[in-house]
Amino acid sequence: MGGSPGCHGGGRGRPVQLAGPHGRRTGWTGPDLRGQSLLLRGEQGNNGPRVQAFQAFLARNYFYARDGLGPAGADGWWGPKTTAVLREWQARTGIPNADGTNIGPATARKLVAAGARL
Repeated sequence: MGGSPGCHGGGRGRPVQLAGPHGRRTGWTGPDLRGQSLLLRGEQGNNGPRVQAFQAFLARNYFYARDGLGPAGADGWWGPKTTAVLREWQARTGIPNADGTNIGPATARKLVAAGARL
């Protein structure tokens, strides 16, 4: 999601400032999701524009994600609500031994198959 308006910095661990879903500054500090496509990796505690895109993908495509992410919605911060939504999505898509706290190889494959472009 490069080139987002208001983006400053963006390197691993460097502060990133983007307007959040309600126009608030986010103060993201990273690290964001890593890798692409089948090599996508992420975990609870990540934050940034790619986490926000991941949350938005789930909210757009899965009705339980819209409710599960709460009023902040896709805010770019991977916390307990994002973990709960991911765990639900993993269970519904048949990923064995999914703990909901990370995106590993099996989850990345399912996300790509579902049309996620992160």
